[in-house]
Amino acid sequence: MYLVKFLKNNIKNKIYVGIKGQADLYGSLRRVVAGEVLGQCIEIEVKTGSGKLTEEQEKWKKMCLSRGYIYVEARSIQDVLTTLQKYT
Repeated sequence: MYLVKFLKNNIKNKIYVGIKGQADLYGSLRRVVAGEVLGQCIEIEVKTGSGKLTEEQEKWKKMCLSRGYIYVEARSIQDVLTTLQKYT
């Protein structure tokens, strides 16, 4: 929390990384299905309690889901844990 406040107060220019609409966190989840090791993409968009996805984020989410990625719109760590439990 303190790091976020520090950055907001001390960085004058925003730095953008990635593709517009892309989730805040992404990676792959190692899964074993029928004895076969698989990797599945996971994308996590972090939002506040009242935060809403932008149009670009909605498009990114739709694309991820259409490709079979795991997509989490997380308002708490519990949202992430609940989703991950479905895949373990």
